Amino acid sequence: MSGATVVAVTLALLSAVAYAAAAVAQERLP
Repeated sequence: MSGATVVAVTLALLSAVAYAAAAVAQERLP
């Protein structure tokens, strides 16, 4: 894998984790 591929995969994973965290936070809000 090239460096660009590693960066793209890392950004994709981070965005997925951030999306899941936002969904959980919204569920916990009153």
